[in-house]
Amino acid sequence: MWLIPLVVTLNAPVFGAEPPCDQAAAGAKTKEAEQAKTPASRADLARQAIVACPSHAEAHNALGTALEEMGDLDGARAEYQKASDLAPAWYLPLMGLGDLARREGDTKAAEGHYLRATALARNAAEREEATLAAAEVRQPGGGYAFKSADSITRALKLSEDAKPSPTRTFGAAEEVGGDFYESSQGPAVNLSIVFKVSSADLTGQGMKQLDELGKAVASARQSIRFRIEGFASSEGRPEVNLALSNARALSVQGYLVRRYNIDRARLEAIGRGSESPVIEHGHENREKSRRVTMIRLYDR
Repeated sequence: MWLIPLVVTLNAPVFGAEPPCDQAAAGAKTKEAEQAKTPASRADLARQAIVACPSHAEAHNALGTALEEMGDLDGARAEYQKASDLAPAWYLPLMGLGDLARREGDTKAAEGHYLRATALARNAAEREEATLAAAEVRQPGGGYAFKSADSITRALKLSEDAKPSPTRTFGAAEEVGGDFYESSQGPAVNLSIVFKVSSADLTGQGMKQLDELGKAVASARQSIRFRIEGFASSEGRPEVNLALSNARALSVQGYLVRRYNIDRARLEAIGRGSESPVIEHGHENREKSRRVTMIRLYDR
């Protein structure tokens, strides 16, 4: 009988061992991913980071955000869950899982994720973001539903010409409370863009909705013009509300210009203050009153 000599090669991978992990390389690629202009680029860079270090939670979370923007919700959920498993004390993957549940209409699951994120928040800003998200999903008749880029494109008629109907005259009273409606200036959509309290700084929740808006506007032809109107609820002093709503409209304008390279001249930004509260069943819906309205101006 021939005996086959056993040859052991030094540094050869051992069955069952953890794959190599280059934390520095993974961290650098993840930062590149977070700054990428498109979700496809972000996904590619995040995957490169995961190859460098499969246990890098930030890379899995970055891939989750990219897949969510690309419409792969199951893939995004798997990456957020992986990030949460790898970093159980990190609040951000739970925010991602909450956002997915909210998009799918599972408000109970969404609130559970947000409350867990609140408990894990490391500072006041993170706690505020998670607390606001939980409050939104638990409040009946609250703000406007999350809207996808496709639904915004359809409602604002971005793939077609938009002219006022024969029965619509400029300056006519507008139905301000609907998710989508025909304003006196053109097709309009109401959005719940979440800002930090008494501030024009966007939260992560606000950016997610703005990303959908940005994708829709960026795909529209260059001749289409828009008006961004910021509104406030009736609480507080009118002059403060007017200034804050104007700052928030400008914040939305700036985000769309920076992230989606939209010509600023196409985006008029106006603050309306508390001049048009949303009244439902005889009472103001303050969540809906604190809105951002995007109007696709009629073609002249």
